[in-house]
Amino acid sequence: MGNKSLNGRENNVLLRNEGGETPTFRDHAYVSGADRIEDGRGLAVVDVNSDGNLDIIVQSVEKQSVLLVNHGSAGSEGPRRPAPHWLQVRLRGTVSNRDAIGARIVVRTADAIQTREVTTTGGYISGRSLLSHFGLGPHDRVDTLEVHWPRGAVTVLHAVSVDRMLIISEPTRALTTSPDNPVPAAAPHATR
Repeated sequence: MGNKSLNGRENNVLLRNEGGETPTFRDHAYVSGADRIEDGRGLAVVDVNSDGNLDIIVQSVEKQSVLLVNHGSAGSEGPRRPAPHWLQVRLRGTVSNRDAIGARIVVRTADAIQTREVTTTGGYISGRSLLSHFGLGPHDRVDTLEVHWPRGAVTVLHAVSVDRMLIISEPTRALTTSPDNPVPAAAPHATR
């Protein structure tokens, strides 16, 4: 055994949710080049080239890190499909912590709701980007985007354009909503 892993070297897998009422996962590692035989330990998922496709960085025992670049929707299943829409959100805390760790982002489209929590951890020897990525498929806009800040403020944006990175700054005062106390009309600071 010496300094070798107890787990040994195995083929990596890359599972894709094929959708449907009962989620079905299919291994796409062979298509993407991720089916490498190694003793994988760490993983980071980030859009390294800002094209809206999430890329993967893999760290294995006694090997250099490997970057697997996602080249889009083309695959072995047929011709290139139209690129799915996406949105990346970067939060900037002003009242809460600077990186908005602990904030929750909720994105609503016509037929789906997605939620992300801002964190920097992703498991053993793994990390997470401060950018929150939302895959939107055919939806060319986000109907509603809500940010629930760690100190209690809530930012709500409507009809958000997609295929871009959106930076949202925390309001400088806590906003609370109720039937007796609606959200003030003042817009939060958002930049492209």
